[in-house]
Parts: sequence; structure tokens; C-alpha cells
Amino acid sequence: MVMLDGSHGKCSGTTVGPHAILTAEHCLDGAVALLVDGKPVSVKTVYLDHNDHALAVIDTTFTRWAMTADDPEQGDEVFIVGNPGDLDDQYRHGYASGYHVADNQKWTLYDINGFFGDSGSGIFDSRGFLVGVISIEVSQAYGDAYVKLMGSLPLAFTEEQWDLARA
Repeated sequence: MVMLDGSHGKCSGTTVGPHAILTAEHCLDGAVALLVDGKPVSVKTVYLDHNDHALAVIDTTFTRWAMTADDPEQGDEVFIVGNPGDLDDQYRHGYASGYHVADNQKWTLYDINGFFGDSGSGIFDSRGFLVGVISIEVSQAYGDAYVKLMGSLPLAFTEEQWDLARA
């Protein structure tokens, strides 16, 4: 997990290759320079899947990165490590709670606490494989009753985009 700071503010990301970070597309907002864990980096290339995901290839080398797995199913245990609000590097554990269709897109929702700054956080299954990226918070309230879930769309990069980002 890495903390990203760019023109859009603070977000989270996951290293997925020797020079690649996976984050939410809305976190980059056309950035050509970022702070990654407080250190300035240049963004060489960005690959988008148009599901609010971005693979940013930067001028820094990582020695460890996450491997991906299939999308989670309802009831699967998941965890994130993100940077909510004024907090850094916070672990949360929860479950894939279900699905929600909005604007002709099928969102996976997670019963996991989150906040602004968690956008771009990798969602990991119980084996430690990357299965998604936090993009939204979904909440509903009625009187004193309240529910808040986090959500993600499926990763939709082509094999070529993954290969280029991981090269």
C-alpha cells in the first residue's frame, strides 16, 4: 500500500509491478507528478480501464507488489489498508456484502469502514490477493438508522495494459 498525494488530494494505491501503482482514476486527475509516501515521483504513463481504475507507471522502483485474483463473491472476507482523512496506513477488515446496480454498472459493495483518502485502496481477499479498488462510499439514512458501505467496480484492464504496466 502507498499513500498518494496529487492535485486531487490524498488517496491510496497499491504497487502492482516494479514501477506501477494501481489506484482510482479519480485520484490522478491527469497528474504528471505525485508524492508517493511523501516522496516526489514523475508519472511516465497512465493506463485507464474506464471503471475508475488507473495503472500509473512512475520513475520509482518497487521490490514488492500485489498479485490479482478473481472478483470477490458475496460473503468473502476482505481487507484494505488505506489513508482515511487525517489518518495514514489504517487496516480495516470486512466482507463483500453484495451488489448494487447504478448507471448501468454493477458495483460490489463492502461492509468495511472507509472515508475520503481511502479511494484507490486495494481490496484484498483472505489469501492476500488484490481483488478490487475502493472507489465510492454508499450511504443511506432514515431517522436514526444509517448504513455506510464502500464500493468498487470490476478491474477491466486488458492483458496488454497489465503487461505494459508491469514491464
